[in-house]
Amino acid sequence: MAREELILEVAKQKISSEGFFNLRMSDVAKEAKISVGTLYTHFVSKEDLMVGVAICLLKKREKVFRRAGEIFEDPVHRIIGLIMGDYIMNREHGELAEVESLTLFPSVWKRASQLRTMQQNQLCEGIGELVHGFIMETLQNRDLFDEVME
Repeated sequence: MAREELILEVAKQKISSEGFFNLRMSDVAKEAKISVGTLYTHFVSKEDLMVGVAICLLKKREKVFRRAGEIFEDPVHRIIGLIMGDYIMNREHGELAEVESLTLFPSVWKRASQLRTMQQNQLCEGIGELVHGFIMETLQNRDLFDEVME
């Protein structure tokens, strides 16, 4: 496992077990068996590490959402699949999903590296486009909504 992946795995485990607010960079370094200085060569701040963790979860979320698009042919079922996938992701990765949300606040992403922030933004945009596509397909099935809107 590459060093950065190891750091992210340690951070995810610590956040899951102890919560984000109890995460200390020195504890991550110790658990990963690296120096704090080495940790900071990979992640410029605690916020940068948070964004790294969020990126890991966003990649999983994107896979789950894409899988919903592959499994369900009916557009309404795709939307249901998205909702179910989102629910499962949040339930199984509670503390990490919280970090994922926190990283969207400027007070966090402004302290992260520009590269990691760009990666996160690209993933969010990709997921947004995927969801938008599913919604637009569903809206083409106007019969579903005509009954409700009457």
